[in-house]
Amino acid sequence: MSEQMTTDGLHLPSLSIRGFRGIPRLDVERLGRVTLLAGRNGVGKTTVLDAVRLYAERGSLLALHEILTRHEELETWPDDDDGWDERPVFEALFSGRRPDLHSSFAVGPENGDARVCVTIVAPDEVSRDQLKLFEPRSGPFDSPILQVAFGQHQQYLPVFDKIDRAYEPLFLHGRRSRYLAQEVEWPDSVACVALGPGLPSNRQAAAHWDELAAGPREELALGALQLACASTIVRIAAVAGSARTRDRRIVVGLADGDRVPLRSLGDGAARLFGLAIAFSNAAGGFLLIDEAENSIHHSLQTDYWRLVFQAAREHNVQVLATTHSWDCVEGFARSASEDDQSEGIAVRLERCDDGDLRAVEYSEDTLRVAAERGIEIR
Repeated sequence: MSEQMTTDGLHLPSLSIRGFRGIPRLDVERLGRVTLLAGRNGVGKTTVLDAVRLYAERGSLLALHEILTRHEELETWPDDDDGWDERPVFEALFSGRRPDLHSSFAVGPENGDARVCVTIVAPDEVSRDQLKLFEPRSGPFDSPILQVAFGQHQQYLPVFDKIDRAYEPLFLHGRRSRYLAQEVEWPDSVACVALGPGLPSNRQAAAHWDELAAGPREELALGALQLACASTIVRIAAVAGSARTRDRRIVVGLADGDRVPLRSLGDGAARLFGLAIAFSNAAGGFLLIDEAENSIHHSLQTDYWRLVFQAAREHNVQVLATTHSWDCVEGFARSASEDDQSEGIAVRLERCDDGDLRAVEYSEDTLRVAAERGIEIR
């Protein structure tokens, strides 16, 4: 396979992470169209997916907030109604969790300046006009500020408060501060869809189904579902749910005329359906699959990865997935060696003595040998 084919069309042909959450330092010299991340529990595989999402969304406040919320990095804070509310702990974005002024983290390709860089800066490093946008009712703003940069673009987010908490929190109760309404020239984000480790909810599945344009969406979803279903499926639809939840649900039509809920076909069918609609929503961008083996029977792993490789190519999606499963690695290895149009790379993450991560790359050839000989790469 040519080097041009290896990197052509990939948003991230390589990956560099510095100081983000539990990763002081990581360099992955090469990513494929489909990259499988392996490694022990807690080594940082999910953190790599978080970093890629942050890169795809160009360091947006929403991405920062959702990453912290999903990991329950929250603290309670008194609200205006004598109650308590929760706010994200932005310090937890930085390696070591106790950042100082000028602490920073960065995510992006190994070469070039197209990286997301986030730095804690002092108010006197920010222009007076910018500071006026942040000032609370109680007086001048003098708390640290989060500077987010992507390439030559910069914006500032006042997400920290004074230690004595003299100022009201700036990100609570859904009250978005004035800085969120700024018209900042900012690079467009790249489509990015995260899947797993659990199953998509009925609401998520129906919403993603609605977002897809008419046409080939059903063909991909039907093909994915057929992997996990003995009956022939001919139709998919989102229908109204119960009056109690009001959540719509996905139903499938069988060749014999019956209509059954997607969930009645088992977790594997729900997972595969989520995968199919995720590809359509991630077209031209990233699909991040956490614990890719979940709900997929070991006998289906090779067919599962064949579907992933084909859909990644057809929808121009760069896939990064994590796994703990040898069956998943074997299925990935077989599919990667069969597919001569899209490169598949497996990467094992290892924690070094100094706390940094080391990436051990397995190309398609080495993957095939590992699978044939049962060489452990998880």
